Amino acid sequence: MKFGILGPLTVWRDADQLELGTPKARVLLAVLLCQAGRAVSEDQLAEALWGDAPPKSATKNVQTYVHRLRRRLGDPARVVRQGSGYLVPLVRDELDAA
Repeated sequence: MKFGILGPLTVWRDADQLELGTPKARVLLAVLLCQAGRAVSEDQLAEALWGDAPPKSATKNVQTYVHRLRRRLGDPARVVRQGSGYLVPLVRDELDAA
């Protein structure tokens, strides 16, 4: 899998560019990729998605976005829970910014 964050956000699986879904789903993935290899807390993700006015259901919404992202990527292990946050484990050369 290849992830592009330099320029438009893109994800390639083999020769296919994946559809990443809603703008909020794209923000979630972009934040996780910008913190490559480090967990991003649910609170940080909520702030990235809604700024200073997150809905009361922000934690549940973040979990739903993560679930949908895992499905779009086709591999649940591509977004893992670590502590109170999430991370995208990357192997060498998967991220264009690396």
